[in-house]
Amino acid sequence: CGLPMSMTGWVTTEADHKLEVWRGTTNSGIATTSVGSPGNFAAADGNQFIELNANDVGALYQDFSTPYPTTFTVKFSHRGRGGRLGVGAGGTYDTARVYAGSSAVGNTLALIKTLTPLITVTDNNASWRTYTATYTVPLGQTTTRFAFAAVATASGSSAAGNFLDNIQFTANNSINGTGQIALSCTLDQAT
Repeated sequence: CGLPMSMTGWVTTEADHKLEVWRGTTNSGIATTSVGSPGNFAAADGNQFIELNANDVGALYQDFSTPYPTTFTVKFSHRGRGGRLGVGAGGTYDTARVYAGSSAVGNTLALIKTLTPLITVTDNNASWRTYTATYTVPLGQTTTRFAFAAVATASGSSAAGNFLDNIQFTANNSINGTGQIALSCTLDQAT
């Protein structure tokens, strides 16, 4: 794994501004320790994924310009770094929450948690699970922030937990006609 200082489009609330990127393997086996170690996990898609908690509990977010009306669909895969099936209740799963709202809220974890919660996901490290949530942009909100925030980790460590992969945002602006529309175009006009 590595800790790049930035990843295009993504920002972290962690004080050191580092993002932890893991390289997946062809082996999809479960880590042999409760926390896991690099190389013990396959990516859900492609060959790398991120850990939400690089060095501390934090949030990872991205801002989008959003005309009204827009409804976003957020799709992503989540997996715990620690936690196993069959282990007793409590402390055996990683939990993350997705938030959305105005980017004007600010960029600290506490302020991001004031955004609208879209979905809370809880998983152990046995496999990736894919989730979908939707968010409708309110009138007047021209920039929308989507944030993934750590809620809890199976290990209890603030520096280990909540793998994310295959994050996709789809915007639907509801520009639909009621029937077929034929356009005849020339260089200077469309009729």
